Amino acid sequence: MDISLIKTYLESLPEEIFPQKFLRHAAVFLSGSIGWGIKDISDKNADLDIHILLSESDYKDFLKQFEPYHIIDDQKHQPNVFGQVRPISGLEYRLTSNDRKWWPLYLWIYTHGQWVIKLEETTQLVNKAELRFNKELETLLKDHFVTYCVKKCDMKSCIRQGEELAAKCYMSDTIIAALQTYSLSKGIPYPYHKWLKKHISTLEGGEDFITLCEKSMVVVDTTIQLKSLNEIEKILIDAITKTIGRKPWLNKWWKFNEN
Repeated sequence: MDISLIKTYLESLPEEIFPQKFLRHAAVFLSGSIGWGIKDISDKNADLDIHILLSESDYKDFLKQFEPYHIIDDQKHQPNVFGQVRPISGLEYRLTSNDRKWWPLYLWIYTHGQWVIKLEETTQLVNKAELRFNKELETLLKDHFVTYCVKKCDMKSCIRQGEELAAKCYMSDTIIAALQTYSLSKGIPYPYHKWLKKHISTLEGGEDFITLCEKSMVVVDTTIQLKSLNEIEKILIDAITKTIGRKPWLNKWWKFNEN
């Protein structure tokens, strides 16, 4: 998509929707399937997901005219537009969070979408987060791999106790952790759940890994299911070892469980 059209659209908005004076110093980001260039034939009417980021001073002025979490909800435009107006500090909070399950996801979002208007401040925040990702990759891999092992162990326990629903819940958690860990093992952050399959499929060996994950989700025989999870674990161990070398938590994960 020609992202210049996004700026043109914002410039055309009436003052009661979004005053133009705030656009002059704003950063604008396009996310969603359109921004990320993810083709999905089942989602022909995907929205334009627009993030408008204002400086702290501009956002304070903006709040004098509008409610917090003001959105632009344009159902008449094609494609439909869903715009969020937030302070740049919101971006900083997302990228500097200590929650290792979330900030890599936000890094993926802000490095895979399209910046319609960049500011030096937003560029520095994203660049700093990329440096942090590389520096903390081993810790991220440990946390996610251990999570995979913990969820797998919990699922096995539920199966033994005949807790079928709980086992299915833990199975989902296990596969999510596996997909996230696989992405990290390639030195890449991951998207949220909806796009995990499409993202992993673009990585080396990703399509085969997706096939194995899907197989483990649909199989009824728990013995075969657990065998598939063991195969997934071996693939993860090999991929992680290839990236950062052999680590003690790959074999004795329970000693490093902080969940």
